[in-house]
Amino acid sequence: DWGRRGAHRVIVTASPETTVAPFARRLGAENLIGTRLAFDGQDRVLGTFVGGNCRGEEKMHRLRAAYGADMQLAAAYGDTSGDAQMIAAAEEKGYRVFTGRP
Repeated sequence: DWGRRGAHRVIVTASPETTVAPFARRLGAENLIGTRLAFDGQDRVLGTFVGGNCRGEEKMHRLRAAYGADMQLAAAYGDTSGDAQMIAAAEEKGYRVFTGRP
């Protein structure tokens, strides 16, 4: 388990951050980088993003923005083609297509 090894664990997802945040907290992730939804002054979703959809190369852009251009990924795991660039940049690579229901 990466947490027991003292790793800084980050969930990077194209899903909206507001949706994934409870899951990330339960997993003990130190950071969450996801697609940010735009809200109005009454906290209603506007149907647009703040920044880009966090998939593909955007995942690497957001990781570098958060941790610096020289950040290194010890491991990356994913389950869609939108994870390919992040997985390719990692020392330990994991890819799994999930077919079952949670």
